[in-house]
Amino acid sequence: MEIICPNADDITTWANWIAESGYLRKYLPVTDGRWAATIESEFQLTLLSQDRNDLIRFAARLFYRIIKNHRFLDGNKRSAVINVYLLVSLNGFGLDLSPRALYHLAKNVADSQDDQEDVICRITNSFSKDLKPLYIVRK
Repeated sequence: MEIICPNADDITTWANWIAESGYLRKYLPVTDGRWAATIESEFQLTLLSQDRNDLIRFAARLFYRIIKNHRFLDGNKRSAVINVYLLVSLNGFGLDLSPRALYHLAKNVADSQDDQEDVICRITNSFSKDLKPLYIVRK
């Protein structure tokens, strides 16, 4: 499966929708063009990994990278939460995991001193239980 990744414009549109809709709003960090470009670069760097054809592992690795690379002074965990939702939805799936539960997972990742691959494996296991195909109902 070829994974669809957003560009900076897609990321900005997603952040604007969150800001306007209220859904996930409390997870939205301060966003600007630099934020979107930085997140886009995390997507692109994750594409270079061995997980580029496995959506669940890719999402787990992206989640880990955004949190652990700590590219922002504030908002790394929140950025990971909202961009994992964006990634899975662009690829036809939903994550049946509440934003609160996903943020709790992000805090655990941030606090973890365990080996990177062990942490990514745990994230993958969590995501694999909660990834569901999106169904669009047409009238």
